[in-house]
Amino acid sequence: MIKMNKERYMSVFKKSLGCNKEKKNLICEELDADIQEAMKNGESWSDIQERLGEPHVLANEFNENLGVKNSSPKKKVWIYIGIVVIGLLLAGFFYINSLIPQVSNIGASGYFQQSEVEKQSLDIVVNLSQRNYQAIHDISNQELQGALSQERLETAVNGLGDIGEFEKITSQNYAEVTQKGEVNVVGELVALYDQRSVTYTISFDKDMKLSGLYMK
Repeated sequence: MIKMNKERYMSVFKKSLGCNKEKKNLICEELDADIQEAMKNGESWSDIQERLGEPHVLANEFNENLGVKNSSPKKKVWIYIGIVVIGLLLAGFFYINSLIPQVSNIGASGYFQQSEVEKQSLDIVVNLSQRNYQAIHDISNQELQGALSQERLETAVNGLGDIGEFEKITSQNYAEVTQKGEVNVVGELVALYDQRSVTYTISFDKDMKLSGLYMK
C-alpha cells in the first residue's frame, strides 16, 4: 500500500467517488469524522490507513453500494442508448430499480431500535473475540447458517492474525438498507484490540437475526 498523509488520502478518495458533488462532500465529511473519532480513541493514522485500504478501492466500494459505475467516454453513447431503452421498458426499469439498495436512517422502517442493534452488534464482536462460534451460529438466520459454517467462521477469524485482546469499540455507524423488498440494518463497527483494530460489517434482518458478517 502506498503511504500518504490524511489530506492526500481524502483527496484521492473523493476524486474516485462516482456520485455527484453534494453526495461526495457528505461521504467525505462522514469518513473524516470517523477518522477523527478513531484517532481520538488512540488509533494512529498509519493504522487507520491500513484498515481502510487504498483510497480508490475504498471509493469503489462506496460506488458499488450506491449503484454507481465509472464509465469511460467511449461508453457514454451506449449508456445513453441503454437509458433510452430502459425508459421505454418501464417494467424493466422498475425491476432494475428494485435491485439498487435504498439506504435510510435506522428506525425508518419501524423494525429496528438503535439501542437493541448496538447491543446485538457488540455481542457479535465479543463472541467473535472470544471464539464463541456457536453463539454466532445460534443468532444467525437460516440462510447465513447454511452459508457460514463454524469451520469457515473460525478460518475467517484466524485470517485476521494476532489481533490481541478486545478492548473497546472506537466507532460505530448504522443504517437501514432495503433491497428486493427486504429490509436489513447494517452496521460498521471499528473494534480496538491491543495489537490492532478490526472493522466489522454486521447486518441483521427484521427479526434481528444475523444476516451478514464481514471483517477486515
